[in-house]
This record gives sequence, C-alpha cells and structure tokens, in this order.
Amino acid sequence: MKTFNYGKDELQALDLYQPKEWNGKTLVLIHGGGWWQGDKGKEKEVAIGLATEGYQVAALNYRLATQAKNLFPTQDEDVEAAYTWLLKNIPDFKADNIAFIGGSTGGHLAAYLGLTKGRPFVSLSGLLDLKGFYENHKETILNN
Repeated sequence: MKTFNYGKDELQALDLYQPKEWNGKTLVLIHGGGWWQGDKGKEKEVAIGLATEGYQVAALNYRLATQAKNLFPTQDEDVEAAYTWLLKNIPDFKADNIAFIGGSTGGHLAAYLGLTKGRPFVSLSGLLDLKGFYENHKETILNN
C-alpha cells in the first residue's frame, strides 16, 4: 500500500493497494462516516481483500464536514479531484476499467462518481446504528 495526496489539505489523501496479479479492474473505495467522521484506514481490510482477489484499489479520504467548514459540495469535489488525480498520475488507472464502491456517505459519493462518470458503482448505504447516532447527535431528535 502506498499513500498519496491528491490535494493541499491533509485529508485529501488516498491509499493505493496493488495486487500481485492484477485482473485489469480498479475499484475506488470510499469510506462512510456521516460526512463528519471516518477515514480511509477503516477500509484497509476490505481493500486488502479486494487486492488479494486481483483488484487495484484506491481507498479515498475526503475533507470532513465539521461545524460550518467543508459543507456540501466539498466531499463531491474531493472525490472528483481524487479520481482526476488518479487518472493523471497512476499509469494503470484507466477510466474504462473503474467501478466505485462505498457505504453510507461513501455510498453517496460512489453513486455520485458512478453517475457523473458513467461507470458502475455499488452503494452499501444505510444507517445501522441509530442508537449510537442519536446519542452523538442529540440535536437531531425531534421533541414531540
């Protein structure tokens, strides 16, 4: 695995996992985290498993939305910038062999890239831990 920066912010980084025997396909793997948390490192085991199966994998970070900073469309712009950087800087990274995959926020971003680039995508979306979400985001609870 090698880490690269695709922008000026420290969060504009990606990890590139190269398989021993490449099957000719590339996956862009995007972490979730509700827009304000998460890191590409939490996808490490998935990326290694996919690379073991022959896929080249780029696991992306993007700038997180915190307070009034990095709000929409920052994350869309970041994954677009990462994709463009990969096309320009990684020789085997070709637009016709790419698919995008992500869960939760990463699922939205994978869908965004897939739809705007005309490439396959998988969105593994869904907020599964509502109790934990509400404990950490009390402002979202409606008072009835």
